[in-house]
Amino acid sequence: MVKNKKIFVLISAYNVGRLIQNTFDSLIKQTYPYWECYCMNDGSTDNTYDVMQKYAASDKRIHVFTQDNAGLTHTNNRLLNMLKDDETDYIYFLDSDDYLHPQTFEMAVKIQENTQVDVVECTPIRVGDEKPDSYFEKFDVSKLPVQILTDMDAFLLKRTRRDLPGTWINKCKLYVWEKIKSVRFDENLSYEDDYFYNSIVHTLIDKKAVILQPFYYWRINPDSMTRSVDWQRYQKACTARIYASYDYFIRQKHLPENLTMEFKADLTADAFRMVGRKPVRKCKEPVLRRQLFEQACRIFSDMRTEDVIDTSLVGFSQRLIFWSFRCHLYHLTRFLLLFK
Repeated sequence: MVKNKKIFVLISAYNVGRLIQNTFDSLIKQTYPYWECYCMNDGSTDNTYDVMQKYAASDKRIHVFTQDNAGLTHTNNRLLNMLKDDETDYIYFLDSDDYLHPQTFEMAVKIQENTQVDVVECTPIRVGDEKPDSYFEKFDVSKLPVQILTDMDAFLLKRTRRDLPGTWINKCKLYVWEKIKSVRFDENLSYEDDYFYNSIVHTLIDKKAVILQPFYYWRINPDSMTRSVDWQRYQKACTARIYASYDYFIRQKHLPENLTMEFKADLTADAFRMVGRKPVRKCKEPVLRRQLFEQACRIFSDMRTEDVIDTSLVGFSQRLIFWSFRCHLYHLTRFLLLFK
């Protein structure tokens, strides 16, 4: 008898009592029934855990846990560490305020079995309170537009990735557990954690399939972490991501040598965007904004000294703004950032 392959769905939940019902309902409605869900309540202060327990009582495939608030990356690692190799065939990260098309798992598993890819992902679509028309459609897997990609190195270079289908986020992906079971999240990253995780994944897999059809409904939640930015935390986490990427891909040589300079150019551009431009442009509090600027000046100086970034690899306008940071020219930097 052929074993039915099992998907473990991993959910970290924080203050989503109003929304997580849709998430669980979309799991229960899956046409592919061989899944289990591990859902961790990450110290919610609303009724999230009550809702989780209600669903666990009604469906034995849903297992719920609770902990003091520890953040997304720690929670994801804790859920990953619960998995057993002999029971796990696939994993799927599902955000606690999002939901899935009823055929999501059926389609992803069929495509994986037919193509033997290591990851199957679909195009996510942003939605509001109303379910889109596509949610109610029934699809034929043989007619789905699917692209098979084999050049995984291309996904490590941002300028190349712009021309490729697929996304950097964890959501909307079915991962073959055996290929990626060693990967964990960097718990220093409260932002950019998906990007770093999937960058490592792309060094371990050989090919993936991208379904050019939205099966993942990415809910617009005004209360989500990404919409209420703690700029100091953001700047610190993004700095950690630049260093982590440099350490893993360049220092530890998990990157083909011929891609090193282009990868470092991407790191430099990312440092400019995340550590400098975004906090200094978007922070509305004048005192905090000045503190973020001064911190960016110190971070850029350290990164240049340690050869983590190379400003000669980016365009003239970015080099000019890097220079203004280097010289601690706050007002000039803010003026130049208006045009970049």
